[in-house]
Amino acid sequence: MRRMPLLALAFALVLALAGCGQDGPSKKVEPLGDDAATSATPSAGASPTPSAGATPFDDRGNDALRGKIEARGPDQDAVVDAWISYWASRAKSYGEVKVDPDLGKYAAVSAVSDVVQYVAYLKSKKLHTVGDTRYDVRDIAIRGNGATLASCAENKSIDRYADGTPGEQPMPFFAVKGVLVKNGGAWRVVSAPVTQVPTCR
Repeated sequence: MRRMPLLALAFALVLALAGCGQDGPSKKVEPLGDDAATSATPSAGASPTPSAGATPFDDRGNDALRGKIEARGPDQDAVVDAWISYWASRAKSYGEVKVDPDLGKYAAVSAVSDVVQYVAYLKSKKLHTVGDTRYDVRDIAIRGNGATLASCAENKSIDRYADGTPGEQPMPFFAVKGVLVKNGGAWRVVSAPVTQVPTCR
């Protein structure tokens, strides 16, 4: 019961920061989780996601790599950490075709339901996702408990069948306007709509 006002606030922040609602089928609102008050936001040095220089960027892994990050100060660093951790959890979910149990640490609302729905799609088609993606982050803006950012990704991931045959056309680059909400000291991604773009350069 105590979560309902928080969920309503998170949804209102998504709409306010994004500027409007989305058309299409309504998404199930996911809880932020009881661990919200106790989860510490990871620091830049303690992030579980690899950096672009430490891990090969190829079409065989499932890594979310840091590209060019334009963050100023610890608050923006914390937003970026949550953003990259979300994409790492999302990649793990798609690679294993099972929702990563840690997803709720980094995501809420449509950022969770999008992953749940895509995992169900992958299962239904007997696909899994293979390949790394490198994320640039810029234009970070924090207003109270809400944040927005622009991210462009160079993408080597693709859905494949068990025999390695591609199940989709590649998307070498995509852009995302991210919306995050802070609760209990932790940032969570609440919206991450993907748009294909020709390049991130």
